[in-house]
Amino acid sequence: MKYLMILTGLLLVVLSLYGAIRSFRKKPKDKVGLGLSIALLSCLSWILATKESAQQNRISAFTQTVIAAQNDDRQAFDQLEIWARDRSFPLREKALNAFRSILDKHSPSMVRGGFKIPWEEGIDPSKLSFDQLRQNYQAAPAWLKPGLIEDIWKRENIPKKQRMEFLVEVVKRDSSLTAVEYAGRYLSSALDAGVKPLAIKQLLQAWIEKKSSIK
Repeated sequence: MKYLMILTGLLLVVLSLYGAIRSFRKKPKDKVGLGLSIALLSCLSWILATKESAQQNRISAFTQTVIAAQNDDRQAFDQLEIWARDRSFPLREKALNAFRSILDKHSPSMVRGGFKIPWEEGIDPSKLSFDQLRQNYQAAPAWLKPGLIEDIWKRENIPKKQRMEFLVEVVKRDSSLTAVEYAGRYLSSALDAGVKPLAIKQLLQAWIEKKSSIK
């Protein structure tokens, strides 16, 4: 639809200019000047309408991204960070404010824990291997992931480095912001990073710097 509007506008401009050029051959100069003025006004109107449409599309996309990020969408949160760092982005300040607001929202002073995981009947979770736990996590819906992250992190029979590598993968790739929050909180504490759970770049940098010393 957007491209159709642009093509229609261009066609109107071309037709106006064509009419003005034809008038140059057939009409007095004052009428030619009027025709050129109309053509130029048509061109200006089309440019302004195109800019207005682009601005409306930008605002719409921005608003949808903020709403998605507020509703657990990791990809939308990452996009807000990209916009917040881009000094050429027209809505940069709004993106920065939205990004900081969501960052703070996922760093509450009181954190829910002690999740009860609804294991399938007949499954003894204490006997599940680390690979099985990871597979269960990957297949789990978003609402169940914080509990599974907590369960894996607290298993002393799994080497700490292996558990931390799991947390790093969640922080890097999970599509749920709440899951990233829980993994990021455990990771920040284990690395003594002192950053908020969704401070993803800082967490990953701290992991790179310290992982060789973790067993």
